[in-house]
Amino acid sequence: MINMKLLLIYNPFSGKGKNKKVNELIKLLENKFEITEFVSNGIGSITDYLKNDNNIYDIITICGGDGTINEAISSISEFNYSPKIAVVPLGTMNDFSHYLGMSKNIKKTVNYIINMKTISHDIYKANDKIFVYGFALGMLTNISYKKFKFKKIFGRLSYYLVAIKEIFKAKKIKLEADIDNKKIDMKSNLVLISSTNRVAGYKIKKGNDLVVAIFKGGRFLLPFKLYWYLITGHTKYKYDVNNLVINTDGSSFNTDGEYNKEVNKIKIEKYKTFDFITK
Repeated sequence: MINMKLLLIYNPFSGKGKNKKVNELIKLLENKFEITEFVSNGIGSITDYLKNDNNIYDIITICGGDGTINEAISSISEFNYSPKIAVVPLGTMNDFSHYLGMSKNIKKTVNYIINMKTISHDIYKANDKIFVYGFALGMLTNISYKKFKFKKIFGRLSYYLVAIKEIFKAKKIKLEADIDNKKIDMKSNLVLISSTNRVAGYKIKKGNDLVVAIFKGGRFLLPFKLYWYLITGHTKYKYDVNNLVINTDGSSFNTDGEYNKEVNKIKIEKYKTFDFITK
């Protein structure tokens, strides 16, 4: 196995900057793989590196949060081969890595990588933007990329505190959707789309395809509706779909926690399938 090539991508800015865990990871893996390291130095650096890297890897290991994962997999999707992908949870929420069953315990994670057990997972495109596990449109969807103090100190709690403030600023969006040929026309506060059973740090019940959850009503009622959905998986407007088209009056949207500029039409469709390391 020592001849197998592993690329390790590390974002030192994710979560609370767990450099010690990455060092431990490298130390435990270096006797099993030929390791190439890349340390991200900001948004776009992973894309630039992978675009110009001509090596072929057996495994690409991504250490960081959901934004790091999104950028790396967006670039990997342009490869003419399909490496196995391992995700090490070093971000704040780590929704996707938790879905895969990856552990914050580095020794456990290393064992998963060495065993190379995988599951197939579909990634999707919202227009030209890839999302690995989640899409959001409307109220509260700017929280994941909003800059605020004390994030490294309070972690997940900081998101909830900022959410309370954002509720007072939120506006409804005009939503028209074609969901597997079913027409929907309404004013909505929030649209959540997920391809996994993890959303905003919660485990939810889902079907076999994409799950679309649409929330409407008063802005002060929304947090309760959203929380109910996150803990039970139930909401009034919920659909299992394969592909969909959303028309709005011009709204930004969120893919895996990353900002995308305002558009009037969003087409969501399956893009590629990858094998991800799991426990």
